[in-house]
Amino acid sequence: MRAGADSLFVPLLTDSATIRLLREKLGGPVTVMALPGAPSVPTLLDAGATRVSLGQSAMLAVLGNTDT
Repeated sequence: MRAGADSLFVPLLTDSATIRLLREKLGGPVTVMALPGAPSVPTLLDAGATRVSLGQSAMLAVLGNTDT
């Protein structure tokens, strides 16, 4: 954040304690991804994430249901 970033995006981070620690130490927004088997979006937000991204999950789900 000191270098001028607006937020930190950590794609595979799902551990609530680590999210809390990053939020505390960085003092800025932290974005994580919703992944299969990860905690729920409300849990990630309660842990301190400011945004939860679906990434490419929705697109991959659609492709999995498409006849080619």
